[in-house]
Amino acid sequence: MDSEDQNILISEEEIRERELILKCFQLMRDERSRYEDQAIRLIETAKLETETEGFKLSYRVKENTYFCRINNKNKSGNNYEIEFPIPELEKDKIETLVELFAQSEAERIF
Repeated sequence: MDSEDQNILISEEEIRERELILKCFQLMRDERSRYEDQAIRLIETAKLETETEGFKLSYRVKENTYFCRINNKNKSGNNYEIEFPIPELEKDKIETLVELFAQSEAERIF
């Protein structure tokens, strides 16, 4: 692979990353109420499962982390895992989960 090919790949990766970040912010804005409700349920029960088109999202509270597994219902598709550290301050826990929910849903879109 020559340097021109590497620049194209980096450029495509950067574009995808920017699109993913933009989608996360849009979801955090547009789905905030739903995410806050989900966050409260996850904190209370230590687990939460949701389904979206083509994906099952499983959230767990583990020792010191919030964990998400994104399972593609298409067996040939990719599965993902995301972990966020649990913040110490109560007021930060909901916001951290809002970010986790947005990122996990954005990941399945891309």
